[in-house]
Amino acid sequence: METLSQSVYALLRNALREDFSEALSTQIILQNTRKCFIDFNSCNSVDYIRLVDAIADDYEMINPLGDNNFFLKKNEIISAL
Repeated sequence: METLSQSVYALLRNALREDFSEALSTQIILQNTRKCFIDFNSCNSVDYIRLVDAIADDYEMINPLGDNNFFLKKNEIISAL
């Protein structure tokens, strides 16, 4: 059975890969996980929402050209959990 942390990571990585490479998507997730002090081993739905919000808040600086698939899908990504 897939844990919450595995499904969160996979969902975020897949959403970010629409705009970025696999390596950069992983880096974005890890950087924001550390910034929000989230432990993936004990990630809950509140942590997940905080992580999605942190990534979306940084998204305009990360992807200034306007192809903001992640930002536009924020509610869909949050509701997927």
